[in-house]
Amino acid sequence: MVATRLLAYIAAHERCHADDDWTRLEPFFELDAVLEVSGRPPLGGRWQGRAAVIRSLRERAKTFDRRFDERLFSPRGVPAGMGDTVALPWRAIYRLDRAPAHTLTIEGTLVASFKTDCIERLRDQLRPGTDRRIEGYLRLHCGGR
Repeated sequence: MVATRLLAYIAAHERCHADDDWTRLEPFFELDAVLEVSGRPPLGGRWQGRAAVIRSLRERAKTFDRRFDERLFSPRGVPAGMGDTVALPWRAIYRLDRAPAHTLTIEGTLVASFKTDCIERLRDQLRPGTDRRIEGYLRLHCGGR
């Protein structure tokens, strides 16, 4: 059940990227949900409350993901669950038209804890060293922005 719900959340999140309608994520989160992303900005941080969580996801898409001409997100493997918690490794590949030979690949593991059928806590654990790789890529290909 929780694995299916996490996959449904991921599919809804990807649709939000396509049409910018972030309200579709509301049914997936508890009112007091927490989002924790490892590392420093532009990706890392902690947000509490459904509105803050969704706002941070929307802002990350706006300020980070949309810097790129292409973003390919894909789960790696199948969800692994234990009780009300499920984990899923993922990979995102970012491309710029002006630097087609230089992609930025980010990997991590999404861990969602559910209360009923809503996410109570969502942790996005990025691979170690991701911050430095993002900063280096942005400096080299995006003028440090």
